Amino acid sequence: MASPQSKIDDIRNRIAFFRDTIVKHQAGRLEIVPFLQFIEEELEASERDLQEVETNLQILKSWFGYQDGVILTDRQARYMLTGILRSLSNTESALYLRADSVLPPVQAWSFQEIDLPLRAYHQLLTQYVEQLTKHAGLEDPHMAIFAEEYFNLTCAHPRQSPSAHILSATCSEARMPHRWSILGHEIGHSIYDWQKEYFERTISPEITAAFRLIPASVDRKELLEAEDTWLENWLQELVADCVAVKTLGPSYVSQFVIDALEANPLRVELPRPIHPPMHLRVSFQLEVLEGLSLPGFDPSAFKGSWETYLRNIVYGANPFVENVLLDPGVVTPAKAIITSAVQSTPAVELWPRVRRVKEGLECNRMEPEDLLTYVSALSLLPRSFPQERVVQRFTVAGT
Repeated sequence: MASPQSKIDDIRNRIAFFRDTIVKHQAGRLEIVPFLQFIEEELEASERDLQEVETNLQILKSWFGYQDGVILTDRQARYMLTGILRSLSNTESALYLRADSVLPPVQAWSFQEIDLPLRAYHQLLTQYVEQLTKHAGLEDPHMAIFAEEYFNLTCAHPRQSPSAHILSATCSEARMPHRWSILGHEIGHSIYDWQKEYFERTISPEITAAFRLIPASVDRKELLEAEDTWLENWLQELVADCVAVKTLGPSYVSQFVIDALEANPLRVELPRPIHPPMHLRVSFQLEVLEGLSLPGFDPSAFKGSWETYLRNIVYGANPFVENVLLDPGVVTPAKAIITSAVQSTPAVELWPRVRRVKEGLECNRMEPEDLLTYVSALSLLPRSFPQERVVQRFTVAGT
């Protein structure tokens, strides 16, 4: 087992590595500055923690004669050593969760800014995310990269405000801007983080009350697990979906439904799902979309494709999910209160522009609109529709 001093030295070596690495990126563009600051702040906090641990270790040595390999007989000394080891473990975990998770995306951003095959699309993605966050009413810094999947990495620290976010689209879809509307869900997570206290205060009591009304015949342990799953995981996922629909409208839903149809829409994570089942998410999105009453848009095509596919799927049900997590007495009020709590509807303003651009593209005509509008329009066109003209326009114009 490593001694406390060797663990301190090990953590200091990691801090030195982080410092040497972020120095190489400090001459980069302004987009990554908040993320470098986030890492530096975490390194400073870790150094302060290490100084406190070293002070306590010196006290342990001078007061109780502690040395590596020596068995402590004094109860107070054992408590003190336990506290030192716990502090080192917490410091190490903080580095893993913050610096170790943020540095690779920063390095990816820097590489994608100079890699010629990827640079144009990365800059296009950066433009899109800038316009999308503004459209959604967000002011927090957002950095865009291509990585292994779509995600939103929140860089939140008690000593830092506001939060910063790293959004990723998949590398394999770098040349497929029509797919980027999926980022609407990740923007939903940013909105949730920004207004977390409001959403929890508004929605959580309703979900808790719904679980209290489930008949006593249901296993109470399962009920508590289900309630915890809703409050800790499903709540924010469904809020993010609702935000995405109310921000991007049909453009987000169309791409999400495509994902669901190409996978198994009834799959669930076993034994205790972190994400709501696909069929719940899609049905909820379709309800929210229909509630927007967008002029000239008929959601029946989406609903028809989805319902037909569901009828053709055979699957093994998870009793815990179907009978407890998806109890209608919980799902129905939860969907209603989430829809009500997400009040902003930027999609209503965006939709007429998207509709006009889509019609223009179908007639080989380019309208004077921004990248966000064009990506949203492309999301509603067939996959075979050529996107190169749109890419070239915004790559050259940089608008």
